[in-house]
Amino acid sequence: MFQPDPFSGRSLDEIISYIEIQFQKLANLFSDLEAESIRFTIMYKEPERPQEGMLVYADGTLWNPGYGKGLYVYLSGWEPVTNVTGLQTRINQGYLTLTSYAPTVSNG
Repeated sequence: MFQPDPFSGRSLDEIISYIEIQFQKLANLFSDLEAESIRFTIMYKEPERPQEGMLVYADGTLWNPGYGKGLYVYLSGWEPVTNVTGLQTRINQGYLTLTSYAPTVSNG
């Protein structure tokens, strides 16, 4: 959890330095973020403004991007991340690769 350092400066340079340090602390928290699992909310309709690299879990009935229920990534269109068995990736464009059931995301 982020806790800002106490601030006792008075000059503009001290304020700027303090803010820079606090932002760096926040950035470090995100770079150290690690999770055992990610839980996706089931989407029943296509997102209004999909963006490149967006991951979603489609319900497959009310919203079916093409391969039924499952995890999809947006790469100029929706692509399934895994096939029916859940073990093989259908895409490999530097965004997501599947290794031993655990998806890993690269900076592409």
